Amino acid sequence: MGILYQTRGDPDAAEKMYRKSLAIEEALGRKEGMASDYGNLGNLYRTRDDLDAAEDMYRKGLALFREVGANPQIEQVEELFADLRKPD
Repeated sequence: MGILYQTRGDPDAAEKMYRKSLAIEEALGRKEGMASDYGNLGNLYRTRDDLDAAEDMYRKGLALFREVGANPQIEQVEELFADLRKPD
């Protein structure tokens, strides 16, 4: 739902959905799902030009992806992280 809201231009509703999903994943102990939610939040904060918050979310997601050995996702988040502070 968060991705849908974000695509439709409602970042506040998207953030609520991402955080709700994160809470569910945390309760279930699903690290890969948590990492994905952190990545989605990072992308959302990036679109809001809140680079500090985006960086924090990417770091959290990256750490969890590394814990579970999700190599394609690790590479993807590393690229997002590296591009975060590049000038346009």
